[in-house]
Amino acid sequence: MQKTDILNHKSKKYIALIPLFLILVSCGGGGGSSGGSPGSLADNPNNDPATLPTNPTPPTQTFDQLKTQYENNYEYSNQWGLATINASAAYARGATGSGITIGITDSGLDSSHDEISFTRLSPESNLSYSNYTPNTRQQRHGTMVSSVAAGALAENDDSPMHGVAFNSNILFTAIQLAEPDENYDPVDLGDSSGDNAPDFTGIDNFFSQLFEIYNIADVDIVNNSYGYSGNINDYNETQIRNAFPNTIEEMAQASTPDSQKTIYVWAAGNAGSYADQGVDYSSPELLPGMSIYIPEIQSHSIAVVSIDEDGEISDFSNRCGIAADFCIAAPGGSITVAYPVTEADQGIYDDGTFDCEAANNCFAVANGTSFASPFVAGGLAVIAEYFSGQLGATEIVQRMLSTANKTGVYADAEIYGQGLLDLDAATSPVGQLSATLSGTLDSVRIPWLDNSLNISNIAIGDALRANSQNVSLILFDELDAPFRVSLGSFINNEAMSASRFSSLTSNLKTVNRFSANESGSLKMQFKTRKFSNLGAFNYAYEEALIDQYSAFSYVSNDQGIYISSGMNFDSELGIKTNKKFSYSLKALLENPWSSFTEKGLSFGKSFQFNQGSIGIMTSFGKNSSMDPFDSESSNNHGMIIDFSNKSKNLGLQIGKLNEKGSFNGIASSGMFNTDKSSITNFAGINFAHETSLGLWVGSFYYGSNPGKQLNGIMNKVSKSNSNAFTLGYQPKFKNSGRKLVFSVSQPLRIAKGQLELQLPAFRTPNKNVLMSSHTLNMAPESEEIHSKITYEQNLKVGFINGVIGYRSNPFHSNRFKDYWYANLSFTKTF
Repeated sequence: MQKTDILNHKSKKYIALIPLFLILVSCGGGGGSSGGSPGSLADNPNNDPATLPTNPTPPTQTFDQLKTQYENNYEYSNQWGLATINASAAYARGATGSGITIGITDSGLDSSHDEISFTRLSPESNLSYSNYTPNTRQQRHGTMVSSVAAGALAENDDSPMHGVAFNSNILFTAIQLAEPDENYDPVDLGDSSGDNAPDFTGIDNFFSQLFEIYNIADVDIVNNSYGYSGNINDYNETQIRNAFPNTIEEMAQASTPDSQKTIYVWAAGNAGSYADQGVDYSSPELLPGMSIYIPEIQSHSIAVVSIDEDGEISDFSNRCGIAADFCIAAPGGSITVAYPVTEADQGIYDDGTFDCEAANNCFAVANGTSFASPFVAGGLAVIAEYFSGQLGATEIVQRMLSTANKTGVYADAEIYGQGLLDLDAATSPVGQLSATLSGTLDSVRIPWLDNSLNISNIAIGDALRANSQNVSLILFDELDAPFRVSLGSFINNEAMSASRFSSLTSNLKTVNRFSANESGSLKMQFKTRKFSNLGAFNYAYEEALIDQYSAFSYVSNDQGIYISSGMNFDSELGIKTNKKFSYSLKALLENPWSSFTEKGLSFGKSFQFNQGSIGIMTSFGKNSSMDPFDSESSNNHGMIIDFSNKSKNLGLQIGKLNEKGSFNGIASSGMFNTDKSSITNFAGINFAHETSLGLWVGSFYYGSNPGKQLNGIMNKVSKSNSNAFTLGYQPKFKNSGRKLVFSVSQPLRIAKGQLELQLPAFRTPNKNVLMSSHTLNMAPESEEIHSKITYEQNLKVGFINGVIGYRSNPFHSNRFKDYWYANLSFTKTF
């Protein structure tokens, strides 16, 4: 049986000004000077790019699932403050304080309590001394505070709470503290010049050596739930510097970079409990408030005021007041805490027999800024772990203050300072994420959505997507904090996204017009609306698409001239002009690189000789697979020389494709952008063979790109090879107006090639960006085979075209299922 009770701490624990401090410092100083604590912000094991965490294991559950799982936990739901600071969101992102050390100075610690995990207690902790061994009563306050900051997550119903940073480590230093006085008695620091003050030399040296323990041990965060009476409003800089010169010097850590400073968190004070005595509690008390006068500690010394479960400031709590810039609010009223008991001292459990007493797993409910402060200390540990040592100490403080909830009542800075601690906001991007182009955060930033790798070449399939699944990089928010994102989120495979404009094109239909005679032919293709009375919705998009998808081709047989716009540039070259070929056979023999300039203009000229013909074609345009509204898609230039024999049954093509700002159909933008061009040299052979049973046609194409050394994120494109083939058979019919074609083909596919990237992988606390090299294979693992049967029949008013087909490993990918398809179309002639 467990029992909880409300401990109405009228004030925080106060330092007892006794000579014990000098003896204490001697013992504690020796223990704190050896070695360092694990997981400190100063440690940076990832400075070696080879060890950078670029491939984190993805969680098996979604963010929402993990968040709900934590919120449904008995321990979480019983500690109301965890939900108030949105701790579950940080936990769901993997931040629980692991590897971060919280220093806690208090009256004592019962390390045998179930909530205090001995395995996470630093061996450098000082729990007792020859002249001070805390008894159970003296251990309670420190155990309570420690449980709020770092109490264990048991994931069962035996415990009604867990700490904010339940996986963090604790370095505990015990000091003797006095109970609060019945009457509020501000500490005397002398007159305005500091004269006539008591001698604080011993206390000053004690604090200096106490904080030296934490600084030398590289402790990340120190919680201080104790202090002196006296509102900071009643003191000035001179008084404070005169009383605590060595303490200030040690807290300032002048020789330590800002990124490595120890953070000091202070309970603001419970002077509101003395309101009936006319006590001023409009600002924090002396130690938590002194940062207002001491600039050298302002970046890493924080005062914490308390709120109750209703979200409003606790009556007992001091307000932020003049220290608002260095002050934050956190839960401190009715907080569930670990409560040590022994047979000799059962405390609030002395009025009965309870199961928790024997196991020392009793709990209580307590009030005080003493418990608001460890909420913030634990929160800082959670934030520090989330950013994996990439943010400096002062940045973590600034992030916590900047992201605090400042809405509603928390907009009142005089009471709540920078607002209410919010771990969801602190572990989420502030503003938009952006990419940096160099190894420093001072370089130009590019917004996330302006960075992409657009793939318009089916030859790559989903190779880049598949090979980038476990590759990540970091982007930066408006506070320079790094956030890891998947490389795959930047890859847009437009060749595999034919349906991306389906909603915009649902009211559009394709119209074909064709006219031919002995002297030449004219073909027109355009889109028009199916219905004209659907209103203005998508009207502008439809107009743009109608313009983008208009195409024509003109062939003059007499002059040997070919001109086209929006069509493949080699459709009227070489053996494809064989009049015996149906439209389907011609399509089988198309050059696979012709689509790279399809959305553009083509010009060609053929020259006839006794032995055959030579055709020369040049084309300028964009890839047909690219988004027609994409300004980043490359403008390409293609050229073909075609050699065909006189009988038009054998052809050889050689050519070159120049991609401007693109490589193998990969167009880049933003941080991936390159102004370099790439050249693919290709060659192909086409053949036709007629037998008594029908006509056989086929083709084989091979291309080679020498690759290129680049600079920046896109570091290198290796030499690549690609190929494609087709084979078709057209049986003979007595009726020449009917054509039936059986075909099998492999679309263009990269057989060899790699893309090397230098990705931002880690941000050091001093704001340098470390890069990590990744090589992605551009060759897809699968090979698409496309089999189909095509039927054509000429009519007086046009011709009918029907297709039944089967695609295995569509888009050279095993991501999609093999499928059958069928369609029927009609083309009108005029």
